[in-house]
Amino acid sequence: MNKTNLLIIIVVSLSTSFFAEAKSQGTESWNSEYFVNKMRLPILPNDKDSIYFSLNDEIAILIAKVANELNLYDIATGVLVDSTFEAFDSTITKKLIIPFDQLHDFREAIVVAETNISQQGVPPNKETYFSSSQPIFAGKDNKAYLKNIRTDISVLAYFYNIETGESLGTLAEDVIYVGGSREKSKAKALKKLQQKIFRDLKRIYWLSYDIASSGKGKVTVIPDTAQVIKKGMLFELVEPDRTQTKDGKEYAIPGGVVGFATVTDSSHLKILHQWRNFGAGSWVVEHPDPIRALQLSVVPPITQGYLNYGLHFQVAPIRSIDWGLGVQISRVTDSMNKNDYGFGFSGFGIWRFLNGARMDIGTKVGADMDILFRKDDNEEVVNTVLFSAQAGLLSEIPFSPNMDFVVNVGYRFGFKTDTWEYSVDQDTFPAYWDADVPKVDNSGFVFSVGFKYLLF
Repeated sequence: MNKTNLLIIIVVSLSTSFFAEAKSQGTESWNSEYFVNKMRLPILPNDKDSIYFSLNDEIAILIAKVANELNLYDIATGVLVDSTFEAFDSTITKKLIIPFDQLHDFREAIVVAETNISQQGVPPNKETYFSSSQPIFAGKDNKAYLKNIRTDISVLAYFYNIETGESLGTLAEDVIYVGGSREKSKAKALKKLQQKIFRDLKRIYWLSYDIASSGKGKVTVIPDTAQVIKKGMLFELVEPDRTQTKDGKEYAIPGGVVGFATVTDSSHLKILHQWRNFGAGSWVVEHPDPIRALQLSVVPPITQGYLNYGLHFQVAPIRSIDWGLGVQISRVTDSMNKNDYGFGFSGFGIWRFLNGARMDIGTKVGADMDILFRKDDNEEVVNTVLFSAQAGLLSEIPFSPNMDFVVNVGYRFGFKTDTWEYSVDQDTFPAYWDADVPKVDNSGFVFSVGFKYLLF
């Protein structure tokens, strides 16, 4: 069952369970953001009452989905209760308006109070400032630009204590997206809004700290006596949204995760991996899940005609100590100057003795087993197994959130072999050669390049 289906089941279950108990609270309007005692569940777009489905409902469902992704199962999500909605239909009112004292399994509520959306056609923007920036500009709707729609969405929601009804704070966000039809532009804007709300709720409900200062690959955070961080814990470095002005025009630079850092003591973290700069107002938030990686590499045939394409899985790709396993396709030029092809497996370990923010340098040791094939002089397909070990230096340079460029240089120690054989049914036979037996060896200098994709 995916998360979207789980969200819908939760909302429908709440609606059903409270249908008989929920009573209308009269026609008083919700005129205070400080204390409330009720909310209404969002209407689903495919519900029988979908005629009343609004942007408020759409945003409330989006927030509920984000809360579910963050495992915030004790946070209820609802919409402002106002007299206009209550006047629609008493049946809808009774079914959807929920007093806080009936939300027994929840400790807090996020209540959507106000949403706004505007769309207009605008001329295509031909300027490029930052590859990750979105230009902010105003203009009148024009039929010539109906395939380049600017969508503005703003949201205001409040956090409430379920037990007391007291306001705990606000959630206010706005997004802009330019491009595509009205439907596509709105969908992209909602996606950006979901990402921003995900970042907001993660900062509020997960373990997080404001960054007080940074320098020399480290950050200092403001300690919180109520929260204890342990050495070795992994945190995300998060940059807030910013604006920058150029030539009289204002540009929005989206924020987000710009790197990772590990705890060294109660108020300091060492940056392990960083692909963008961050400045004042940034923060760190706990990253509890392990980070893995897949690496695609190629070993060009510099020595002994050994060519290798490998796919490797790494267990701790940004930590000082790392290891992994891989599969590979290989080609070796044998002593008869013939190319022998095959496949193989590898295992390796890495020690990053310089584990920096912008580049890692370390040592890598590994072992390979290649199973190679060719035909003997009787035209039988025969095979041999070539074992080798290697040691060298490794360098990794991050250039995007998930991607590193990897270079490895070193020496490979091959265990030369000339044992070729083939199988028929359950029997194994030696290969036949008219003259010398071809030998395979991949010893010598090794150089490889590749790309590492971080999984997080």
